[in-house]
Amino acid sequence: MSAPEEGAERGVLVCAGEGRTEIAKSMSLNHSHIPFAVEVRLRADSPEGVILSRGGRAQGYALFLREGRPHFVVNPLVRPVELTSRRPLEDGWNHLIGALYEGGGASLYLNGERVAEADVGSLIPGSPVRPLEVCAPARVGLIPGEPLPRLRGRIDELRFWRGEVSASMARERARAVEVSADEAAGRGSIQSR
Repeated sequence: MSAPEEGAERGVLVCAGEGRTEIAKSMSLNHSHIPFAVEVRLRADSPEGVILSRGGRAQGYALFLREGRPHFVVNPLVRPVELTSRRPLEDGWNHLIGALYEGGGASLYLNGERVAEADVGSLIPGSPVRPLEVCAPARVGLIPGEPLPRLRGRIDELRFWRGEVSASMARERARAVEVSADEAAGRGSIQSR
């Protein structure tokens, strides 16, 4: 991470391909046995990288980019299930939500549109010891395939939702955060609901 350059957006997390931001383990980030969603508004400077992750070989999840396309992986026990958007990110700011539902269904939303869904099989049964990591490499075994670098880009907003996020709520949230980069100055936040 690095501080924003002179004249850059204030309150926006700049991910420069080094360092990491950790959000300490807390009850508000506990996802054991409940539906949840992670939401992020970002502007990527590279087509590959880990946006956020929590957990590892078991009981984890991550949002990441591969070949410019968003992915959401959920690993309730020992077998990760990966949701992949067929559409790449758009130029500029993008809004992503990765959601896990009661019964084990999962969805990935890009700019308010559901772009992938899968059956994960169950909710995540426990909460990892590790904190939520932003712009950092994922733990071994969480993301299938070749290891990914840290995200290079900017994150304006990050939220963790306890409970289900419907398709209409995802559309509403995407519209609510549609602002230009100039309007984003000073708006950045990391919240848990």
